[in-house]
Amino acid sequence: MFQRFSEKAINVILFAQKESRRLGHDFVDTEQILLGLIVEDTGVAAQTLKSLGVNLIEARIEVEIVIGRKLESVGTEIPFTPRAKRVLELAVTETDQLGDKEIDTEHLLLGLVSEGGGLGVRVLEKFGVSFSQVYSEVMHIRKGRGFFQPFSEKAIKVILLAQEESQRTGHNFVGSEQIFLGLIAEDTGIAAQALKSLGINLKDARVKVEKIVGRGLGGRIAKEIPFTPRAKEVLELALEEAKRSGSQKVCTKHLLLVLLGLANDHPEGIEVKIFEKMGVHPTEIFSEIMHVEFY
Repeated sequence: MFQRFSEKAINVILFAQKESRRLGHDFVDTEQILLGLIVEDTGVAAQTLKSLGVNLIEARIEVEIVIGRKLESVGTEIPFTPRAKRVLELAVTETDQLGDKEIDTEHLLLGLVSEGGGLGVRVLEKFGVSFSQVYSEVMHIRKGRGFFQPFSEKAIKVILLAQEESQRTGHNFVGSEQIFLGLIAEDTGIAAQALKSLGINLKDARVKVEKIVGRGLGGRIAKEIPFTPRAKEVLELALEEAKRSGSQKVCTKHLLLVLLGLANDHPEGIEVKIFEKMGVHPTEIFSEIMHVEFY
């Protein structure tokens, strides 16, 4: 059944099963698929739901109110309900109609709202989310992600975290400083490991970056936060760096290497100020990247 599923889509199914076990239920229905889509966190579906105001804590509460919690132990294999199976079938249909080869998270989300009758859809309605809103937002995000096709999952997560850092401080842009914070927040990539080994942590980095750029004016921040010219340069140079090094994907190390390169080429730039505030020299970070990657 799952031969055409992407890694992210398979993770959604695994998360859905975990949600069933969490509440002691021996089935996977549309509500668990919805929760799995949210938990996955990096796919088009998760980004769509987040932009439409759907969050995991409230969604879990809505699901538990309806189906309750059981204390029974659940077997290793949890079957899909007929309605959940229909969602999977519709996901295949959505994939074919969009001309895609793999069934990804957005196809599962479109299949869920197309099915239309399960608790998953009723939970979305509680958030005021309709089929047309889901479809429009999925198409919008897919279009915007075209540029990021060569980016690895971890690198995309860095960008999403950079946007969250902008929102957190009330800024209406993503600059190279937010990309730097995103690299730390991602926590598992080569960049995060190198920075961590040099004693750089997210809490201190946030304080020091804020001292440089301050906080925004607050107020309502648009769900789409544009990149500054400098941030766009970082992304474009990261693509070039990945190609130059023979990598198929842009990884977190390429993003960090570009920030180091900009610091070297522009002594008055914000990248230099960030590294100075953190008490590290770009050459130290470069050496640590090489150490993490090869040792």
